Amino acid sequence: MKRNYKLYVTRDARRVTFYTFTVLFFFVLTLSNSYGLTLLRSYGLPPEDPEACETAIETINHYVAFLKCIEEKPVNECDNAKTLELTTLSQCKEACDYLQELINKEKSEPIRCGLIRFLGWTGDVEFVPFLKELLKKEKLSVNEKSHILFAFCQIGKHSDNKDIIDNVVRLTDEFCKEQNGLDYDCTNSDCAQLYYYLGGEAALNYFSYCFENEETRLSAALKLAFLGEYEKTLPVFAAAIFSENRDDILIALQGLKAIGTEAAYLLIKSQTQHEDVAIALTAQKFCTIFEKKGGKL
Repeated sequence: MKRNYKLYVTRDARRVTFYTFTVLFFFVLTLSNSYGLTLLRSYGLPPEDPEACETAIETINHYVAFLKCIEEKPVNECDNAKTLELTTLSQCKEACDYLQELINKEKSEPIRCGLIRFLGWTGDVEFVPFLKELLKKEKLSVNEKSHILFAFCQIGKHSDNKDIIDNVVRLTDEFCKEQNGLDYDCTNSDCAQLYYYLGGEAALNYFSYCFENEETRLSAALKLAFLGEYEKTLPVFAAAIFSENRDDILIALQGLKAIGTEAAYLLIKSQTQHEDVAIALTAQKFCTIFEKKGGKL
């Protein structure tokens, strides 16, 4: 199912306004998912202690309760304070089996997808066969498939397993290319996130293709700038920075920050007195960073 282009760009702009853009995403010491549960990656812990399984299962149950809560109430009314050391989960086969059983039995798609993402955060290659089986299910929704691919990505990147990564690239290509097998779907925000997280040649191929499409050029330019492609993206941001479209300006500011040259700084500085408060404050913040770092963003 294709996403509306305006929504795709607006989501990017909102991320620019409220967040420091991160790789979708995941290999940091403290990681917060879209549902608010904080997960700590603490690899290299000692062997499983007697309470490891009990702690892991308790945390999984807490997460399920949280996912159910946000189906009915605003996120800020749900308890999301539980923390899990993911290595504890990986060390406990009982907890891993329990998580897989929950995914298979869960009737709610949002909860099922949340648990699939949760599984990927472990980075445990032992879950790969289970994910492959999930992909074989009939009537798999686009949302479920994208979450399974994200889980594959997380495991592949953490394990640095080339075979898994190559397989994920192939599956992502199948998911994100049109029926002719040649043209990418550039309006699907899930595809943009997947390729950006994968990085490397796969990401450059996807965003370079979308860069040639006028409707998705700005969003693609942003991702290319994050990937280190500055020469062809700077002119796009230079044009967008003087746009009358608020979202385009915010995206351009983030792209110029990624480029971080003197020319980019001057373009950002031109918006520090913009009548839109969010634009002005974002530009001022980026200029301050540039100046404090002695000419580096």
